[in-house]
Parts: sequence; structure tokens; C-alpha cells
Amino acid sequence: MESYNNLGKLYLTLEEIQKSINCYEKVIEIDPNHIDANNSLEFIRDKQKILSEIEKNKKFKNENKISFIKKIFKKLTKSDLRLNKNPFISHREVEQDLIDCLYKLNNKSFSETNDIFFGNGKHSENFKIFNADNPILKKVEDELTNIMKQAVKSNIFIIDSFFNILRDDKAGGSKWHNHITDWDKKHDLISQKYSLTYHVDIGNQKSTLPGILNFKNPKYSILPSRGMVMIFPANRYHSAIYNGEKDRIMLGVNFYSLN
Repeated sequence: MESYNNLGKLYLTLEEIQKSINCYEKVIEIDPNHIDANNSLEFIRDKQKILSEIEKNKKFKNENKISFIKKIFKKLTKSDLRLNKNPFISHREVEQDLIDCLYKLNNKSFSETNDIFFGNGKHSENFKIFNADNPILKKVEDELTNIMKQAVKSNIFIIDSFFNILRDDKAGGSKWHNHITDWDKKHDLISQKYSLTYHVDIGNQKSTLPGILNFKNPKYSILPSRGMVMIFPANRYHSAIYNGEKDRIMLGVNFYSLN
């Protein structure tokens, strides 16, 4: 079984997608609850769906062009059509039900993962929290989706949804990072990928490191407020460090514009 799983990883690295799918399906046939194979198969199918949706959207636009739209399109700059580098900022009221829900979801401590996070914190066990069968998460997904569409002026496809909870009286948070993958580069999707941060609880901002969200290229810093929704290009490097003694909770989303 594990040999099929490892072979699936190898084929995925080599971009032999169908062979990779076949291997993971064999693993799941033997063990339907195999976490790695199920996650890998979901990863592949999500990527296939993104490309399919983008291609479908392009075809629809090409088939429905009219002279008026052509004229308007010529007048618009790229920044008019897509989110510019300055973050798009909105707001959504935070329900106690959402906070309670996030605390109940499965999680991993930062120390369990060799990732961008450090300090005394935890994050969701997977990057699909919107898949959970929970009415408050469905409501949040629907409302954030509307905000994302507004920000990028397009229909969107959510690829990741997750949360981080941090409390550290020393210092913890995220190292400088962005959310672009090798797959995004290979398929020329860097300009269509965006990241969202939704600040569910800002913690204790009287601490010496209150969780300021810092960006590079161009340099930009903002101290989040409770309920703040911020959207920015996924290739933009960012970081936040916090040392408060009260939980700081952030819900994150990575998504693609289909235009």
C-alpha cells in the first residue's frame, strides 16, 4: 500500500498526473481512510478543477464579447482589472459562534510542522476548514466569497482555508513568506492568485509586539482590528509577530481569480 502511495508522489513530481491519481486510488481502495492519499488526491483534483474553471471562463468571455466591452477593456489598466499591490481592506463582524467553532476544529501546534510559523501557537490540521459540515463556517465562506469577488472583480476559486491561533509572551508568529507554489509558477497563475486574512481576534495589542502585519515590495504595515478582512496578491511577502498573553486568531484563505 505504501509503495503505491510513494509511487503516487513520484508521478506527481514528474507531472504524470493520471498515473499519480491511479496510484492514490489504489491506496484508498485498500484503506479508504488513508489520510495522505486522500489529501493528495484532493490536491490533484482541486488543481485540475482550477485550470478547468479558468479555461471555461476564458472560453465564455471569448464567445460573449461585444463591441462595448471591447472598448471599455481597452481603457482599463491592469490595476483596474485586478487588485493592486496595496491591500484591499474590508470588514466582517465576528460572531462568538465562529470563535467557538475554530477552537473545536482539529489542530496542530506550530512545533509539529516545519513551516513558516514559530512560537506558541497552533493552526488547523488541514487547509480545508470550509469543507467542515458547520453552518457558521458556511456562512463565513459565503460572505468572504462575496468580499473576494468584489476585491478582484471576478468569480473566484478557493484553494485553501485555514486558521492560526497564537499566544506567546515571548514572540511568535510567521516568518517572511508568500503563498505562491511551484505549480502556480508552472501554470502561469501568479497574477491570478490572492491571499485573504480575516482577523477574528486581535489579542492584546498593548503588548510590545502587537501583531502588526508587515509587507514587502512595496513596504506597508498595518495593525489589524477585530473583524478586518485584508486581501492582497499571493506573491507579496508578509510577516506578523505577536507577544501578547491573549489569543490572537486569524482565519486565512488562498484563492484564484478566474479572469
